[in-house]
Amino acid sequence: MEIKTIRKQKGLTTTQVATALGISQGYYSQLESGLRPFDKELLYKLAAIIKTDPAYLLSIAKRTKDNSVLSRHWLTTIPIDGIPALQAFRRANADKNFSSMTQLRNNLQKFLLSHLSDEITNELKYNDELVTLIDTSLKDKQHKAK
Repeated sequence: MEIKTIRKQKGLTTTQVATALGISQGYYSQLESGLRPFDKELLYKLAAIIKTDPAYLLSIAKRTKDNSVLSRHWLTTIPIDGIPALQAFRRANADKNFSSMTQLRNNLQKFLLSHLSDEITNELKYNDELVTLIDTSLKDKQHKAK
């Protein structure tokens, strides 16, 4: 469950919660979405407002932040076989249970090296728009440097 879900179950808006916390609605939205980390004081206040265990909220806040960071990472934007690289890696390794972080890291590295070089080569070979944008960008930088 997410903090947003708990807040909505309690019938509260982001504006109501932000006002009760003494912060702006925009700042609260960033906290709730994981773009900013909760400090303990705000987390305890929020727990009191939505009548939830602070430790439970802390675990949700950490997971939300971790997911937010991952969702903005290049692994979730660069495609392999038409889907994000991380999703392609998950599909290719769905039947595997990595016994250590080192094993996971090594397998991810091998997967990316074996797949991305083809994807990048094909992108540069067939995507004229991308090459034109790169060319324009380089010319702009050269012009500004003079």
